[in-house]
Amino acid sequence: MPRFFCALGGLSCESCKVLKLTYVEERGVRVDWIKIKTEYVTTDTTYRELAEKYGISQTQVANHSKDEGWRKLREEHLQNICLTTKVQRQTCST
Repeated sequence: MPRFFCALGGLSCESCKVLKLTYVEERGVRVDWIKIKTEYVTTDTTYRELAEKYGISQTQVANHSKDEGWRKLREEHLQNICLTTKVQRQTCST
């Protein structure tokens, strides 16, 4: 079972488990899922690249992505960038 860490509440902080604002230790690797999610949503990084970079499996990344809707968030992020760019430059291609 993963162990949860919180800068404010320490090991197994219950509020962080609910909010998912945690580092999680999985198979001896400390994983910052918020950082990984942010990197996925805001870049063109693949699951495989994230898995290699953070020392976790591609399946773990895919499961978190599916559970939390990362693909939709990425699409929304790209649309927001596109709209911002369009307003600034009056051109945008998707």
